[in-house]
Amino acid sequence: MNPKLPKCFTFGLIGNIFFIIFSLVCLYYYDFFGSKGVIIYTIEAIAYANEALGFIFMILTVILLSRTVRQRHLMKISFSAYIIMELLLMIMELNSYRISFYAPYSIGLAIAHSVISAVVCFTFLSLDPKRTALEIVIVITAGIILFGMFGMVFHLRIYFSILMNAFAYIFMFSALKYLLSQQKIEIDCYGDKARVNQYKSTFFD
Repeated sequence: MNPKLPKCFTFGLIGNIFFIIFSLVCLYYYDFFGSKGVIIYTIEAIAYANEALGFIFMILTVILLSRTVRQRHLMKISFSAYIIMELLLMIMELNSYRISFYAPYSIGLAIAHSVISAVVCFTFLSLDPKRTALEIVIVITAGIILFGMFGMVFHLRIYFSILMNAFAYIFMFSALKYLLSQQKIEIDCYGDKARVNQYKSTFFD
């Protein structure tokens, strides 16, 4: 295992902590000022700052993960697409009063967001597909993500689903760091097992 691998998960953990702060700022913003149509630029600046920091750490996660872990192309592409999806949703969420086509209370949007996020989560099984401990972590993570769609039942905006995603990935990255430290999973950073080529010389025959 590459010693840089835990650092990948640490960056992902930190990035999602910033996403939680972003979601909580949105919760405060829309609950107290949304119905009044008041724009508080200071709160928006705080939200954008946390969003930016979150994506910086998430991009670092993808870059470091790509350099550290070979193969797993589906996981890398899916997780990169997930980050782009979250970026677009967060931008539209903060600018929903300016975007006419965006429906933050849409049930379809919440379901699609949760299902896509859960599918991306399952691609992390490729890190060590033979370990039950990793499977349990991924199933719990996907369950937390899918719970995010129930925010629509309580008439909450899409940021509730984003918030659940952040909690889910914090759990996943923390669990991965723990499993690695306890040697309960073994991530082959070279992808497929190295092929051993045997060479035979006929020089001394």
